[in-house]
Amino acid sequence: MAGTPLDQVHAVRELMRVRATHGERTESFKAQLLVEPKANRVELTAYTPLGTSAMTLYAEGDQVTFLNHIAQTQWSGKASDVAIFGGVAPAEWATKIVNGQTTIKRGADTVEITPLQIVSTDASPRPPSIPREYRCCVAPAL
Repeated sequence: MAGTPLDQVHAVRELMRVRATHGERTESFKAQLLVEPKANRVELTAYTPLGTSAMTLYAEGDQVTFLNHIAQTQWSGKASDVAIFGGVAPAEWATKIVNGQTTIKRGADTVEITPLQIVSTDASPRPPSIPREYRCCVAPAL
């Protein structure tokens, strides 16, 4: 993968360490990012310490689906309503953070992303199925 331009691969999968700070509260967790730049699709999964999915974010173009598996909530809307993207398209945002130490600041919130492993893949991000018991319309925080 090293040295290969993103426009020459189908998709990129990156395992990362994320440290998110909101005021006095800090959380650290592993996450996996799958980005298919040419199709403008992104899938981001955050994991619990036990390795189960804590949340899934899927974006295609400017449409986003967010599932919080711990609180059993879901939200669908526009990428511009999701602070972490900073006003850019999700696929553009994802290609900017791939394979780089990244810090994102929005007001009092900070997200630090450290890449752990990155590979080229033939996989494609897929829209998540929303469990019926998930409560609607709870938007993601940074």
